[in-house]
Amino acid sequence: MITNITKNSQRKKTGSIAEFGPALFVLLVLIFFPMIDLIQMGVAYMSCNFMNDQQLNHLSTNLQVVTNTSTGGSPAFSAYSIGIAVNDLNTFRTFLNHSAFARLANIVPLGSISATNIIGPVYRPTENTYYVQFSTVITSNPFLFIPFFHGMPGIGAPVTYTIAGERPVETVVQN
Repeated sequence: MITNITKNSQRKKTGSIAEFGPALFVLLVLIFFPMIDLIQMGVAYMSCNFMNDQQLNHLSTNLQVVTNTSTGGSPAFSAYSIGIAVNDLNTFRTFLNHSAFARLANIVPLGSISATNIIGPVYRPTENTYYVQFSTVITSNPFLFIPFFHGMPGIGAPVTYTIAGERPVETVVQN
């Protein structure tokens, strides 16, 4: 009996290193790197959501609706307030393009906006409130381009997010 135990303890175990290569390939290429890209997609989505929220907040507090009730004209944003709001939003977009958060989310630099991007005022008679509507479009490149997932948005190709929202306008001027 004693001789059998010593023979078994001296025997080398083979075959464990041969399975390490394929297992490492599956873990890294098919699980780990796509998971990093999915986390980066979440960061890009949240940056788009944050940016749209900040722009809507700025528009709702700085735009003025002129109702033109005496002339019978339709309500519109005042030209002065819309010019200031567009200028401030373009400054904010420039700041975001150069921020570390945009580099982390791997965002394609955002272009400037004009007054035509701002939709409104939208009047809701049940609430007696004017709303401003705005949408933000962000294109984000993947953190790592994985050749096995070529063409899949967010992992092998850029992904585009569009976030739209609306907020009530705080200042209404009646003529």
